[in-house]
Amino acid sequence: AGKFLRGSDCFYQHLPQIQEWAKELLVENDFPEALPEDTFVFFMHQGYQFSFFRLSEGDNPPTYSYCEGQQEPYFVKIHDTFSDFIAVEIDLYLKSSMSLAS
Repeated sequence: AGKFLRGSDCFYQHLPQIQEWAKELLVENDFPEALPEDTFVFFMHQGYQFSFFRLSEGDNPPTYSYCEGQQEPYFVKIHDTFSDFIAVEIDLYLKSSMSLAS
């Protein structure tokens, strides 16, 4: 992936660990809500935030997020679909790459 998603754990080799890392982050921060049983954590950024979807919510499910220090005592829905999450990350990467090239 080159520089795409640098600093984030989201690639195949990370997937077995990030589910546990996410649970540990919630415990460390005394977050009142537990991850749902059907959670698939697919993204963690620098150990302080993560994103997940629920396996029970379809083939292109909404994505939810937790970020250390957030005010909300619940998981925040960040995208209506997983494909929206990917599209936004690609767009951010392309914009960043263009501004660095200028």
